Amino acid sequence: MYINLTLKNITYFLISAIGLGWLMYIGSFLIVPLIYSLFIAILLRPLVNGIEKYVKWRFLAILVSFILVLIPFLIITGLVSVQLLAIVDGLPSIGDNLKVGLDTLQNTLNEFLPPSLILKPDQLSGQLGSILSGPISILGKGMIISSNILIGITMTVIYTFFILLYSKSLKNFVIFQYEKMYRTDVKIVLGKIQETIQQYISGMLLVIVVLSTINSIGLYLIGIEYAIFWGILAGLLAIIPYIGT
Repeated sequence: MYINLTLKNITYFLISAIGLGWLMYIGSFLIVPLIYSLFIAILLRPLVNGIEKYVKWRFLAILVSFILVLIPFLIITGLVSVQLLAIVDGLPSIGDNLKVGLDTLQNTLNEFLPPSLILKPDQLSGQLGSILSGPISILGKGMIISSNILIGITMTVIYTFFILLYSKSLKNFVIFQYEKMYRTDVKIVLGKIQETIQQYISGMLLVIVVLSTINSIGLYLIGIEYAIFWGILAGLLAIIPYIGT
């Protein structure tokens, strides 16, 4: 009897997991923006609550919060986009310079290599051209933002707005799913989860901002072109373990 019950539970679990995975796969265009919006809403909630002390309507406080966050974001995005376009336009010349350098290196190596190992003319630079042709074309086409990305961003903003607008109702809905004797504990746990997520995301954003600023200033002072782009890229890579740190 116990074995049959265990097998039954395992079967239900597997069917539920497969069904949930299938729903997440076919509904990823809805679920992924929802996940992003949950994190963004948790991060923006203290700002919204602070503005709500001076603004009577919550929806207006949310709009003001969006504006305060979007203005610096759009400014930084504009600066990075301008420099990224300049980098893409300069990729062919960068490839030509690399080919010249490889040809020089190949000629130098041929002076010391035995006749059986001498490299053919343009052997290294020819391989470099085939390697660079793919990424250059991909980067050039990647400048055009697809409609899927725009739809995802729009849905994320809409989800975030409504999550912030009805955050108290959503929290109460989750709490009231439990028996009355557990509701206080559930409320405390939800508060701790929210606080932990806020601290983690805020700390990560602070690290990205500090590293991006320091890297951009340092690269600019030593005369590196497109210092803002490379500095921000290095700052964003900080969120990837063993690469940005």
